[in-house]
Order: sequence, then C-alpha cells, then structure tokens
Amino acid sequence: QIGVPLSVWQMNEDHNLAIFEAGISTTGEIKNLKKIISPDIGIFTYLGDAHSAGFENLNEKLEEKLLLFEDSQSLIYCADQAVVDQMVKAKFKGKRISWSFEDNGVVNFKKIINGTKVALTATFPNVRFEVEVPFQDTASVMNLCHVLVCAHEMGIPWEEIKDGIKNLTAVVMRLEIKEGINNCLLIDDTYNADFDSLNIALQFLQQQSQKPVHTLILSDLLQSGSSDAKLYAQVAHLLNKYKIQKLITIGENSAVLGKHIAESIAYRHFKSTKSFIQHFHSSDFNAEAILIKGARAFQFEKIVHALSRRSHRTVLEV
Repeated sequence: QIGVPLSVWQMNEDHNLAIFEAGISTTGEIKNLKKIISPDIGIFTYLGDAHSAGFENLNEKLEEKLLLFEDSQSLIYCADQAVVDQMVKAKFKGKRISWSFEDNGVVNFKKIINGTKVALTATFPNVRFEVEVPFQDTASVMNLCHVLVCAHEMGIPWEEIKDGIKNLTAVVMRLEIKEGINNCLLIDDTYNADFDSLNIALQFLQQQSQKPVHTLILSDLLQSGSSDAKLYAQVAHLLNKYKIQKLITIGENSAVLGKHIAESIAYRHFKSTKSFIQHFHSSDFNAEAILIKGARAFQFEKIVHALSRRSHRTVLEV
C-alpha cells in the first residue's frame, strides 16, 4: 500500500509520463491506489492465484482489480483468459484493446521458436510487425506483448520499439540463469512462489535440455486460497508432467508433496532454509539444471549463494 505513493512522490514538473505497478492482497485496497494513480491507460497483465487467500474467489479478485481502471481512457489486456475478457467487456466503458495468441483479440500475436531464439509477429488492425525477442519463458513473452501493444497505442514508432527490445535484459530474481557448482546450471526464481509462476518456471526448466538431470528446490506456496491437499496434488501433477528427477521442498506445508509425486523422483524435505544450509553438501549436486523457486519469506537467495560457482571471494573491510 505504501509503494505506490513512494513512487508517485518521485515525479516532478519535468515528467510527462509515469508507469506504475499496483497489486492487491485483499478487498478494499484498490480504492486507495485508484485515487493516487488515476491512470489514463491501464494494462491488466494476468489473473493468477497469487494472494487468492484474501478473496472469496477469482471473480471477486478480478472485479476488485478492474476498479483501478474504472476511469481510464483505455485498457490493454490479454483476451486468452476468457474470464478476464468477459468481465472487461461487461465492466470497462473506455477503449478496450485486447491481444491474443489465439486470434481472439484486436491485436493478434504469433510466437515462433527457433532453437534458443523467439520471434513475435504482431498483427494490428492496420499494420503487421515482426520482432526477435530476448526471452523464451511465457511470462516474459506475455509481458512484452503488453508493452508492444501499449507502445504502439501511444504512437511510438516501430523502429524505436524494435531498438528498445534489443536492449532488454532479464529481471533479477526472475528466471535468472547463473553458473552453479559442479557444472550445474542455476535458474534463480526466488522472488515469489505461487502455482501459476511455478508452471511457467517449470516450462523454462524443461527447455534446459543441455543438462540431463532437472532438479527443483521449492518453498511452501503461500496465500493460494486452496487447501494444501488440493494445491500440492496439482503441484505434483506439474512435476510429473515436466519430468522432474530431483525434488527438495522447504517449509511446513510442502512436505505433503511426498505423498503425491512419482516414486521415480528423488525427494528430500527440510523445515527451513537454515536446515537446508546446515545439511548442504556440494557433492549432492552434479551436472544438473536446478530451478530455485521460493517465496521471499524463505530467503532462498542463501541457497542460490551456496549453489553458485565462485572462483574467488573478495572482502573489503572498513
């Protein structure tokens, strides 16, 4: 609730454009943010299960979030989520700019994967563009689609947009690839942990075919709004689907995963990150692709540090 005003206070008379990100964890929060931001253009990124514990159901959460854009001139959103498409059409009175991978939108995208490269073809009502993008994971590609539609809507020339895309880099702690110990490859995704982002991260892990063994280190999934039994049964289905060979869970609730996963998955559980570090042996990991996926409360950056390859360490004492 305080992040938005802190961001707004950085503006001064020299600025003519501001971009703010807003999220909520329960009902009643969005009305304060709406008064502060009052956005001209809205981007609704995605309806997922993060913070669902604060709402009766997904429809209530969606309706609450859309209040932020009640007085906006235009709203950009992905039409492939049917529940979002239907509610935006019912509730939003301004200009609706939908985009889609399934030919359902005002703007339609096609994603072409060629080895490690991804190209996007964007078909607008009056023009068609193609651009190579520096990401493979679904979340980053979707975020980029929102950006392309918004930039085009604001009248930014396509050549400028293409030049900007060339300079994009991965967001720190979001599917960041690092060198690990013993010829391991680390995927650092220690920013949050919910079911939807886990699915996206596992897709990304599956693409790392250069390593024969795929390992997941996972914290409890927080604020999902589902019972542990139902939630972790769904997680187990993902792990089997993406053929995870090694699994380490950390927390109080995720131990229930052991009852659901395939017998072929090598499994260990620790009650805390501290316990994992205490029992850590570098010899346990060798030539693996390791996805480290945890909620911020679990401080998984300590695990990333333990597993990262370091040739030396420099200390400055003052």
